[in-house]
Amino acid sequence: PLQIEKTADRASKLLQRLRRTMWDYVGVVRTPGGLETALEELNEIRAEAEHLHTILPTLETTAVRDAACAGWAVATSANA
Repeated sequence: PLQIEKTADRASKLLQRLRRTMWDYVGVVRTPGGLETALEELNEIRAEAEHLHTILPTLETTAVRDAACAGWAVATSANA
């Protein structure tokens, strides 16, 4: 139960970081440099989200993993 709680807390913080990254760099007003920054952040977030989901597949870790993949796809498309 403690590991589940810690993992859920980490997933929640990672989701907050994802939201902030998307808002700051991939929103309506964006720049090429901002998109590059976002992609670097999103790669880190995706890697950690995958790791959390591998360790403990829960609703929270699945949600952050999926959101990170979707955010990366949006940022990649915007950067094309």
